[in-house]
Amino acid sequence: EIRGESAESGHTFDSFGGFHEDEITIEGNPYGPFEFEMAVRNIDKSAWLKFNEAMQEESAQYGQTGTDAASEAFSALLPEFIKRSPEIEISRLRFTSVDGALTGHAFIKIDGSSAAENPEMAANPLFLLMAVSAGAELTVSKSLLDTILSGFDEDSRDEELKEMTVKALLEDNYIVEDGDNYRLEAAYELGSITVNGKPLDMGSMLMNQ
Repeated sequence: EIRGESAESGHTFDSFGGFHEDEITIEGNPYGPFEFEMAVRNIDKSAWLKFNEAMQEESAQYGQTGTDAASEAFSALLPEFIKRSPEIEISRLRFTSVDGALTGHAFIKIDGSSAAENPEMAANPLFLLMAVSAGAELTVSKSLLDTILSGFDEDSRDEELKEMTVKALLEDNYIVEDGDNYRLEAAYELGSITVNGKPLDMGSMLMNQ
């Protein structure tokens, strides 16, 4: 079941959507239910209309809308798109199975107040780095993570490799144990990333690539 709706308010509009599937089959095995809900808020209505017009013109001229054209049109309208401080939220993510559940929530926000006063600032990558804030939370049962790491194929499970992977994730603080589950909490603000409450050392991370 797929659902979606939108609402307008003054100079902005919001969009909401999601889907629910009672059962999905992966590698021949049934899983479910699977639920996903997402919201996009505070999109500048004028910018959205201009973007759609640009895409319609592209389609009328070339018979289709290319990714490059969409990216170019969006970039040109970026100051207008972000001036109302838009946000995207995954308000519900839930995947259930006989091995347990995976649940999550995430958001990303852009403080566009400065761009509204000075549109040229939106073209500055440093401005975007400082204007964006984001967060994510993910919880997965230990047995379901085992299944995911095996590619949902019980016959191909490499226990030693799985244990090494989980151990590395725990040691690097990408996941933490929480009873029968593993948990991840990440946040980004003012150019800094924290994972499970600890600052992420980007320098060391890049050196280990």
